[in-house]
Amino acid sequence: MKISIEQRTTTLPDGDYWIGDPCYVLGHMNDVDWRDLLKETGMLGLEDLEGQTYPRNKQHGVFKLGGHLIAVSSTAYGDGCYQDQEFNRYPVDAGMLSAIPMDFIKEYEGDYDLDLGATHVLVGAKVKYVKGTISFGDVSIKTGH
Repeated sequence: MKISIEQRTTTLPDGDYWIGDPCYVLGHMNDVDWRDLLKETGMLGLEDLEGQTYPRNKQHGVFKLGGHLIAVSSTAYGDGCYQDQEFNRYPVDAGMLSAIPMDFIKEYEGDYDLDLGATHVLVGAKVKYVKGTISFGDVSIKTGH
C-alpha cells in the first residue's frame, strides 16, 4: 500500500471519520505493517524523515494511505485516556490520536474495536495541536493540563 506524507497542516476532506489511537485500526487487518508505516511516515508525521522529533507544537501531520488522507497528532503526555468536549473517551496506547476516514476503515473488513474511539462527521476540519489540545475540526481533545 502506497504511503506518502502530505503537507504538515491541512484541512481534511469533509466526511465521516473515526477518531482514536491509530494503532487500533492501522495494522495487519488492512495490509499495513505498523512498524513500516511508522518508519515510512516519520512516526506518522510526528518526526521528520531523518528521525528527528519535531517540537510539540509541530507534532501533527497528514499523510495519504491507500488514497485516503489520515491526520495524526501526538498527545501531550503519551498514553492514557482523554476526552473531547462532548465527553467521548479516547484511550491511547501509541501516544497519538488520529482522524481516519470511515471509508478507509470500511474498505478493509478487519476486526476493529471502534469503541476505542468515536465517529464524527467533519466538515472543513483543520488539524491543530495547541498547548496539549488536539483539534480535528470541531472535535477538541485535551491531552495536557
